[in-house]
Amino acid sequence: MPSAPRNGLPTRNGSPVNGSPVSTAAPLVRAADILPSVPASDAMGHTALGAVLADRTVLLTGAGGSIGTQLSRHLADLRPRHLVLVDVSEYNVFRLEQALHRAAPGVPVTCLIADVRDADRMASLFDTHRPDLVIHAAAYKHVPLMERHPIEAFRNNTRATAGLLRLAEARGAEQFILISTDKAVEPSGVLGYTKRLAEWYVASAAPPLAGKVVRFGNVFGSQGSVVPLFREQILRGGPVTLTHPAMQRFFMSTEEACRLVLQTIGLDEASIFVLRTEPVSILWLARRMIEHLKPWAPGPVAIEYVGLRPGEKLTERLWEPEERPVPTAHAGILGLDTPAPPSRADLDALFDRIEALCRSGRAEAVREALRRSLQDAAVPRTA
Repeated sequence: MPSAPRNGLPTRNGSPVNGSPVSTAAPLVRAADILPSVPASDAMGHTALGAVLADRTVLLTGAGGSIGTQLSRHLADLRPRHLVLVDVSEYNVFRLEQALHRAAPGVPVTCLIADVRDADRMASLFDTHRPDLVIHAAAYKHVPLMERHPIEAFRNNTRATAGLLRLAEARGAEQFILISTDKAVEPSGVLGYTKRLAEWYVASAAPPLAGKVVRFGNVFGSQGSVVPLFREQILRGGPVTLTHPAMQRFFMSTEEACRLVLQTIGLDEASIFVLRTEPVSILWLARRMIEHLKPWAPGPVAIEYVGLRPGEKLTERLWEPEERPVPTAHAGILGLDTPAPPSRADLDALFDRIEALCRSGRAEAVREALRRSLQDAAVPRTA
């Protein structure tokens, strides 16, 4: 039998903190329980997408993450010629392989343990599988952690993206879709800096490769996001910690996130795409979740304000002031008319300079170089 918990260590029955166990009987909080849904009409339906992918090899990085796992299932359901799924986590790859073996028998799926930062491994992978479509979801996403780890953020979010895009160009891929974030818009911290630079690099894709970006808001319930944190805090009896009563964020369900990526395959009105949605008050979200989980909470749950963390903003935006939203064939998706990015040569030179700082272990210098690179390029460019 498991022993009594000590020092708040997890047990089989929950995760005690200060002696208060988390109820494992409480339901998970679904986006449908809390948020209004974006219209689900598809510009490119399941049959049409399946026809597009039927003779194509699809490569998905970050395939074992919250979004990657669901996207893998959707892609397998579309039955591409070959589905290549890459993740750095052994456990994620094992879990994904088992799930798809049950859910998608007969679909040619290759699950690989690989690090997108390993240039030689990625080159070998592209040579072996020759993907026609690359969906790049692998990234670090936690704002405060990336503030403390700018070297890792740059290498994983920016440098690796550049390497994959060059491989896609050289090996004849048709499309490269980067999953980005609203943190890349008017960025205020390391996560946003690294993803904005990655967006620029994808925008520099050389034809015939089509480089596309999908900007996510917060994916409801994803690993490390505010929803599972609030749930845990509520089930412990609180307090629920908020940075500020005026904080707002864009939210999307996992299904909406997957649909945005898949629909982007058939859209050509722009190179950056976002979900048509409205921001949500985090205070409102916390109150809704407290009410939703009230039957399982040990008592009244208070809300406590803790202040903004490094790299955080009160509100996010889905596009820059110089970007212009344009309608697409999908009612729930907007394209963005954007200024020309910095040149490929300028970006390569910038990345080389930042990588030199990374090799020297100068984390603060890397953070400052990232900040300056966005500041220096803040003036709108024209094509």
